[in-house]
Amino acid sequence: METRETLEASSHVVAHLCREIEGSVRDVLRLHTTTRPVPPGQEDEKKHRREVESILELLGIDEKEAVGKAWIALTTRKGGLAAKAHRGNLDSARPITQEFLGTWRDFQTILDVVLKGFERKYANVYVELDRLLKRKPTKKTLKTLRQNIPSNLAARSYFFTRLEDPSWLAPLAKDGFFKKPPVPMRSTDDKSVSYPPWPESAFLVRMAGVVSEAERVLEIILAVPQTENALVHASLADAVLRLPPKLSARCVDIAKTWVEHSMHLVVPQRLGALVVHLLDGGCVDPASSLIRKLLEVRLVDPRKRRKIWDPLRDPQPWIEESDYRSVLEEVGPVLVMAMGLDAIRLLADVLQSAVGSSKGPGKASLHGTAGLWRSAIEPHAQNIETTVKHYLVDAIRGSVPNLVEK
Repeated sequence: METRETLEASSHVVAHLCREIEGSVRDVLRLHTTTRPVPPGQEDEKKHRREVESILELLGIDEKEAVGKAWIALTTRKGGLAAKAHRGNLDSARPITQEFLGTWRDFQTILDVVLKGFERKYANVYVELDRLLKRKPTKKTLKTLRQNIPSNLAARSYFFTRLEDPSWLAPLAKDGFFKKPPVPMRSTDDKSVSYPPWPESAFLVRMAGVVSEAERVLEIILAVPQTENALVHASLADAVLRLPPKLSARCVDIAKTWVEHSMHLVVPQRLGALVVHLLDGGCVDPASSLIRKLLEVRLVDPRKRRKIWDPLRDPQPWIEESDYRSVLEEVGPVLVMAMGLDAIRLLADVLQSAVGSSKGPGKASLHGTAGLWRSAIEPHAQNIETTVKHYLVDAIRGSVPNLVEK
């Protein structure tokens, strides 16, 4: 609307969008009003107008004020948004006229005044959420949550961090509440990214610890659409950690995809804990598969490497190097106790891969290059590098005495 170049059907598109916004505003606000019922058989126009009148009353806006008059005018059949959104039969699209621009300006003023009024009444939202928390899930309560409660972080967090009733889990899942995890939000210049939390996952985490709901939580986790949001991965990992190990093992393939989008201190440590959880539950093969992915290294494009000065082109893990070391220290001893010599072989395979990646294409010999990047196998003052290869050597060396004792 602010540009000179417009589509032929701009007036219709804008009117449709305004209708969607206006309808959503009414959906949220009418929950806090008492709208006089429209007798059966009477047209929607009267229902629409009565809802608007009730909302104006709630917000203390006189119907005779400019904003009140303008909003009521949008409900009429001839001059309202519905008429402006649709063409007359097969007529050509209507151009943007001065009259339409006036409606557009009125609509912006209505939103400004009404939303500011709602802001002063926003505490009513939490009153209604408290009511919902005390009720059982029904078609009516689910519809209220879906259509009449603002779909924002504050309201959703309030509800899902307080919901304790397991009977809500299945209806919420059926109604699609766990089908839309938030995606990462990238800056306009694509130089930074933020990860919105997912309030609904807080309820999943609690229900994962309820024996009767564990299978259902697993089904929900497996059906969550893929996302690159690391906070969603962290929340799902928390839920998986509370499931019995046999059920957690069925989430390993999904958990491995989280590694490539992990975030410092958020996902790696949880996945390391998941490996331990699986090993403690006797799920050795899934645990081995997950730790391999977690420790996997890759050769980074020289233009993107952090250490461009490194002549040996050290490979980079998917996770931060500090997390890499922490995971090895946490998981290594448990891995050896559960897998024995196979754990040493696993770590040696990862080390060989790291050394091979360091040398570029082809398979480098671990024995032939070790002296170039590690002065001594034991802790030594000359071992000044802190890279994944060193962490792996330390882990293997530290695991051997444990294996001998075992």
